[in-house]
Amino acid sequence: MWLWLGTTRPGRGLRCQRRRIATAITCVALNAMLAAAGSAVAAQGCPSAPAANCLISAKSRMAIWNDDDDGKDQLTWKWGKGQGMVEAAFGDPTVSTSYSLCIYAGSTQARVGEAVVPPGPAWKSRTKGYGFGGRSPNGLSFVKLKAGETSKAHATIRGRGVALPDVPMPLAAPVTIQLIKDDSSLCLEASYSDSDINTNAAHKFQAHRDIVLPWPDGTLPPTSMCNKAGDDGSVAEQLGAQIRRTGTEWATECLSRNGANSSLCDVFFGGDSSSPEVPDGVPSVVCPNQASCDLALGRVEWHAEDKFGRRCTLDEWALVWGTVQRRSSALGRSLSCDVTAFAPRRWGVYACYEQDFVVPVMEAQLAHLRSYISPNPPMTPECEAAIVGRMWWRLGSDWIRYGDYVCPQGYDDDEMQSACFTHSSTPKIDAATWNAWCTEFADILRPVYEGARASSNKPY
Repeated sequence: MWLWLGTTRPGRGLRCQRRRIATAITCVALNAMLAAAGSAVAAQGCPSAPAANCLISAKSRMAIWNDDDDGKDQLTWKWGKGQGMVEAAFGDPTVSTSYSLCIYAGSTQARVGEAVVPPGPAWKSRTKGYGFGGRSPNGLSFVKLKAGETSKAHATIRGRGVALPDVPMPLAAPVTIQLIKDDSSLCLEASYSDSDINTNAAHKFQAHRDIVLPWPDGTLPPTSMCNKAGDDGSVAEQLGAQIRRTGTEWATECLSRNGANSSLCDVFFGGDSSSPEVPDGVPSVVCPNQASCDLALGRVEWHAEDKFGRRCTLDEWALVWGTVQRRSSALGRSLSCDVTAFAPRRWGVYACYEQDFVVPVMEAQLAHLRSYISPNPPMTPECEAAIVGRMWWRLGSDWIRYGDYVCPQGYDDDEMQSACFTHSSTPKIDAATWNAWCTEFADILRPVYEGARASSNKPY
């Protein structure tokens, strides 16, 4: 007998392909078989209604071509400039993690299409994510997942051929498309209203949406002048720059001249800087009885704060410090410093993080330097200054400003090689000690790092 075999197109019934078969089977029976198979897929794939708490993107594009010839069917979805996520969120699709592409339409958001991408060797690990280049049972042939901070995460999905789901077109708005991880811990979404849909015909659907991403509660919005990329006022970068400048200036001005054992290099919090640019009543880190050091630190603070004064409001500073305080509390450290207690008030954040972080790190470094027995004595002021300067640079600039924890690599920096002979057979400090100090001081600074990076909406 002759029978049309194929897939269902909602609204048009079973669309069979003409084939001669030897058994007496009807399209009605085949429809029942396909419906049962579809139910089995639904049970392990897409939920009946859209998932909640999905990540969205600033730019998204969706297109479906539903041709009379199923071999020419196509689906494309691009999810670009998305909300931030880390690579670990993807699981491991090369081994065990599967994904479901789900399409919902209309005021009831009924599920109208789905496709499952199972785990396996067709998945490959890529930079910051994974790529799929095989052929899923439901016709998807290309998947790219890439993690990143907000506006840098993206995903692309493409499919083609007879196995793609046939959706009822034209589609009723709003149309929602989601990519859902098998344990529902990750979901990417785009939703298109009537105004976002460019083409909505029986055989073709196209839509795009460009939006401004909502900024997480308790963070600085992207429009804030306090949160620009580059060294121009970003919270993380400016806090890191100030910490780095304070430490390196202290090392350059005091340790390199007098050595760690000199009482001149003791640090404390509470004295006004002698720099005329720094307002009276603003406590600062100073080297007692060392006018040049005091002046240098005051000058650095004024330079950094001048940039903040022009770009960041007191409310923004209070938001940043509040984030630091919350993360400190989570680490078992209670910070009571009030950024609004200083005049001019915008200086409060400097006073707070210096009092609670900068000074403790400096004092800990002094204690270590004074008790450390060099493997190749005598220890020199030049080496002590290089140790402090490079560690502050690596922790302040590389870590807090840019998010890269590379302090251990500082042992190989030119300054360390020159002053401490770290690449020679007679180093003044051994690599194990350097690495241990990196870890210790990073732990002290971690609340500042995490608070600043979170306030700049960058992953950590």
